[in-house]
Amino acid sequence: MMTRSPARPMLSPDRITAHTSHDPHTGRTAPTGRADRIRRTPPSRRACDPLPRATRTTRTARAVRATLSVFGLVVALAATGCQGPVDEQLNRDFQAALRHTSITVYPAVVRRNTPEGSGPDVACAEQLGAWLGAKGLAEVRLETTPIALPGDGHGIQRHVFLASAEAFGAHVREHGLGTTYAMLCEYLITAVPGGGSQAGGVHAYVVDAQGRLVDALLLNSHHELFQQSAASTPADCTALVIAAFSNDWHVTP
Repeated sequence: MMTRSPARPMLSPDRITAHTSHDPHTGRTAPTGRADRIRRTPPSRRACDPLPRATRTTRTARAVRATLSVFGLVVALAATGCQGPVDEQLNRDFQAALRHTSITVYPAVVRRNTPEGSGPDVACAEQLGAWLGAKGLAEVRLETTPIALPGDGHGIQRHVFLASAEAFGAHVREHGLGTTYAMLCEYLITAVPGGGSQAGGVHAYVVDAQGRLVDALLLNSHHELFQQSAASTPADCTALVIAAFSNDWHVTP
């Protein structure tokens, strides 16, 4: 079941402008072949985990690390630091609650440097909400008032991701939820020579009612799933989010 929220007054956000067409969004992350699943290192661990977690197959991370060059390892350390923003216990609680919970889905934030310009996309929220409902993953509430994320999408992709995750959590803490969780997608779309566009990065954020990040997705050209999709539109990006979370949440096609 999916319900639509009543309209709310528009926020007064920072202006969202298009990002450049060069490839600043990869953040020079090391190739993992899977979507980055950024987890918070448990406090009991003293050593930094130098890589973002891979989609639910985290036990393969050691094999992936072994193939990294020294340069790639240094880049990964610089990009992630010692801790990611998702607490592993909160993620386990969230995944256990799937099929017995409720989720508010917000309009996707689409950042473009194409003639269409940047802005919210309610259709993507409807697409994502329809999938959540059809698979019985949650009772879905569709929010129609967009959220503005900070910055303009320029710079290192991981920095954009972290700033957006924090802003989404802060919005939920300030405004509250009528559901247990909330979900927001963010797409970085660039123009290509000769016309048309392509996705340069795909992010998704899931927070609880306290604004804490319980699951997240970061995809770019380093990931096999992203490469196979050839995403170029917001709808393509949403389909990519659905494919990644289907794998992560063990959802049958």
